[in-house]
Amino acid sequence: MSKRYKLICCDVLFRMACLAAAHSKNIIDMEFTKLQSHNEPDVLRKEIQGLIDKADSDGIYEAVLLGYGLCGNSTAGLVARGQPLVIPRAHDCCTLFLGSRAKFAEYFGDRLSSQWSSHGYLERSKEYSGGTDLSKSLGLDKNYQELVDQYGEDNAEYIWETLHPARSVGKHERIYIDVAPFDNPGGDEGDYHFERYRQAVMDEAKDGAQDKVNPDIQRIEGSAFMVDMLLEGDWGDDFLIVPPGMSVAPVYDMEQVVAASPS
Repeated sequence: MSKRYKLICCDVLFRMACLAAAHSKNIIDMEFTKLQSHNEPDVLRKEIQGLIDKADSDGIYEAVLLGYGLCGNSTAGLVARGQPLVIPRAHDCCTLFLGSRAKFAEYFGDRLSSQWSSHGYLERSKEYSGGTDLSKSLGLDKNYQELVDQYGEDNAEYIWETLHPARSVGKHERIYIDVAPFDNPGGDEGDYHFERYRQAVMDEAKDGAQDKVNPDIQRIEGSAFMVDMLLEGDWGDDFLIVPPGMSVAPVYDMEQVVAASPS
């Protein structure tokens, strides 16, 4: 039996969310917030809470679905009103593009400073890549020149080589998360999209590299699984259900990520 949900979601997931809504058995009403709004987490949190409160006043939804991770603490403190909130256990949208916490740990657990991108950033932003929010909280998101400006040339070189032991000074490793539904298996369209995105990421990455060399770009397989399951109402271990009257609390680990707390 279909249910009616309210989805409040970052614009970076627009294409995946719309596709999932089109295929879902449920009725999904959607609102999107602007990509990169998590750069001002207090502002984004206020905007999301306002949309949650509006959904509550509408009185027609069985749950409010959040298409975000912790996202720089933008979702920390959000309060469930008359219906539960459902949020992925994710630090940021990287996990949502990969499709699970397990894949995030596999690909990023030992290289949190890696830069990554996917179709959502390339379609919805002029900034084609970024570090994980967990890496930013640890201070691992600076490029080489930023380290030079802050610590001086010798210290910057040492710090860079420590954080990026397999890479020469100035080079950036970039990961492109390729979400399968947007490729055309057996055809040329998928490769075309990757090559177009690869060139855009390369051009942007070279701007931040000291020696202007081409960055290494690794293509890994993503998945829309978590977005699909969020809208389908199949909320397993990769999701937190926040009961009415409770709030989202950050945990900052690689497993639980978020918890429900008294508001």
